[in-house]
Amino acid sequence: MIDLSDSPTLMYVLETRALGQPWLIGGYPGSSAVAVETLGLENCADLAKAWILIAPESPRHLDQASVMASFGGGQADYVVAATFETPIIDGYFPNAHRQFLLKPVRSAELAGQSCHEARRQRPAGQKWSTE
Repeated sequence: MIDLSDSPTLMYVLETRALGQPWLIGGYPGSSAVAVETLGLENCADLAKAWILIAPESPRHLDQASVMASFGGGQADYVVAATFETPIIDGYFPNAHRQFLLKPVRSAELAGQSCHEARRQRPAGQKWSTE
């Protein structure tokens, strides 16, 4: 699973392995670029099969479109499999918001090819502009 949300506990409940880092948090300068670079170290075959957890309403959300594009994915390549409501946590999350668990709909083979193509098109040593 790729966790682009703001609270990593769901991954542990689902007993899944995190790709990139256990928790790719946003809301800070360069945070989406860090997520792209970290996921760039992962195998395209694993990324092709990965489900994605997003929290677009969160104050700590990542630019999911840029992060997904870095491994050849796009919104049309996933469907919402489940929706979760995060709790209010004083001092951290003053408002509840939703998380969406996205299931890949492309074949793993096609998604893997898209990942390889996205990596070939990226100039060596160039950081993604994701902010």
